[in-house]
Amino acid sequence: MRLFFANLFFFLMLPASLAAQTLDYDLGVSNQDITFSKGTLISGDSVRVYARVTNYGSKDTSGYVTFYKGDQLIGDSQVVTVRANAAYDDVWVDFTVPTGSFNIRAEIKGASPKDENPANNVAISQFFSPLPDSDGDGVPDNTDNCKNVANSDQKDADGDKIGDVCDTYPVDPTNSPPKNGGTSTNTNTNSNTNSNSNTNTNSPSAVKTNGKTATNTSTAPGPAAALNGGSTAAGNNLGTVGAGGATSTTSTVALAKTATFSSSTERVTKIEIKRISWNTFDFSVRAGATDKAVAQWRFGDGQSGGGLKVRHTYKKPGTYKVSVEVTDEKGKLTKDTASVTISFFNPENWRLWLLVGGLLLAIIIFSAGMFRGRHG
Repeated sequence: MRLFFANLFFFLMLPASLAAQTLDYDLGVSNQDITFSKGTLISGDSVRVYARVTNYGSKDTSGYVTFYKGDQLIGDSQVVTVRANAAYDDVWVDFTVPTGSFNIRAEIKGASPKDENPANNVAISQFFSPLPDSDGDGVPDNTDNCKNVANSDQKDADGDKIGDVCDTYPVDPTNSPPKNGGTSTNTNTNSNTNSNSNTNTNSPSAVKTNGKTATNTSTAPGPAAALNGGSTAAGNNLGTVGAGGATSTTSTVALAKTATFSSSTERVTKIEIKRISWNTFDFSVRAGATDKAVAQWRFGDGQSGGGLKVRHTYKKPGTYKVSVEVTDEKGKLTKDTASVTISFFNPENWRLWLLVGGLLLAIIIFSAGMFRGRHG
């Protein structure tokens, strides 16, 4: 019987001994925990780089997170304080997207108390290749309707796929130059008056006075793209021929604005997680989504769902990566990822009790056999 109780005591203490292997202070970050505030990276754009820091230890702890682009420091180190038992927190720095391929490194430093597992203190992202943006207006070249002149609003009045600030004829989809509209008037006072609006070249008829012929030729600028300030020019010319054959020309030019610019604030999507039970969680979008936004979830176990707030129950223990894609009412896509861990050694896990019962039964049978063998 002493052998039976010794085996029983050992088995009952086994889960406790396994749990005791959990470290007190263990901050960690993984490669997939490095994300950006925007789903599409465009050269020259300003974004935020996020790192999700998880406390795998049994006690609350804090430290610093430092970000690098390759070996180049990004901003200042960020303070992070995370509660125990797989809680996490996100830290971030502002970052200007470079023109070439790059990756991001996040390092946990200066943990207090000292981190007992430095092996998971460094994360390195995959390499990213941002889209080029020649004019720096936040619209990549492959979709920009005016690649070399900034026009973040992409305004195209005539729908010819040429931005108004680059379009020589912004209200004419055929991009045809206007016809000459010059006129000539001869009066008893031998004067020739010419009024011309937005024509390239005007040559009114010659007027013959006192046996002499006078010809007035004037040129007014046609409508042209205003590359600086988004303006076009319209001109009026007035020419007069005097009795002596002299010609005078007066030109006036008016400037009119044709382009306006607007900016918008970038929304950021973050996942909010609330544990309902051992294996059930509520997931919601923390920020960056309106009621008109659409969210698609993947829970890491082959299941998916939709909605800004969802509840999901996992069927077995493990660590699962959860991801969400949010499309707002303007078609802007943002993403985020998170992870949840379901421990096997949890009183709510029926598998644990099944294992305990099976082992107890095996110990009882084994001990009973040993007892009968010794006592005949």
